[in-house]
Order: sequence, then C-alpha cells, then structure tokens
Amino acid sequence: MNLFTWNQGNRIRFPATVFQDRGHDTREKTLGTKNNPGKWDCHSNAEPDKPLFTLLARDPTAEFFVAAWAAVRAGDVDSAGRLMRDAVAELVKVGKQPLPYNSEKSVEAQQCAKAMRTWRHMRQMDEIEKRLSKESSATTERAD
Repeated sequence: MNLFTWNQGNRIRFPATVFQDRGHDTREKTLGTKNNPGKWDCHSNAEPDKPLFTLLARDPTAEFFVAAWAAVRAGDVDSAGRLMRDAVAELVKVGKQPLPYNSEKSVEAQQCAKAMRTWRHMRQMDEIEKRLSKESSATTERAD
C-alpha cells in the first residue's frame, strides 16, 4: 500500500488518514519549531549523549527525507524509495549540486549515522545486562 501520492506539481499529498490521531485531525495542531517544540521534540527529549541529526526546512531535500522516514516507519517501501529519488531530483531542480561523499558535511552525516548505530547497539547491550542481572538476582533470592 502506498501511503503517499504525488500531485501534478510533484509535491507529496497525504491521505486524510495519515493525519488522524484518535479521531482528531492533527493538521490543525502546530508542528514543532525551535521556539515552539512539538510533542515529539527530539532536542528536549534526547538524552545528553544521544546523537542527533537535524534537518532544517531551508534544505530542499528535508521534506523528502522526513516523509521517507514516515514511509519507512509505516512499512511503505515503495514510497520511501520514490521519496529518496525525488530528493535528488529536487536538488537538480533548485540548481544545487549533490555534495561529494568526502565533503565536510557528508563526512559528519556519515559519522552521525555511525554514532547513532553505536549508541543504539550500546543501549541494547545495557538493556540485556540489566535483564540478566535482574534474572540472576531473582534466581539467587529463590535459592536462599
């Protein structure tokens, strides 16, 4: 099922169901900004050591990456792939050249992705250690 469709202007059109939140139309809700953080504000909710990657609205590809994230989370692989291709097409359309992989911004983005993967892996390991410690404590208590 494709969650996203495109109109003639090659802009993303979302079905009304995307904006339904327990019967409320979330289109009327204010999206988070720097001055007015939203419900899912990552900056205020992030732990101090949690890696973040911020996309600003002035980036011509930002809307595509955010929509692709939503498509991936919804399991809509077709739309996610199309959105990635559209992000590159948007760069060409607005006259921006893609950044080389070895540019300072690209290298930092790649490092951020690696840091995110490492952070998540370390977090998973911490959770496993906590669970094993709890199970070990419970076993010791039963043995006494």
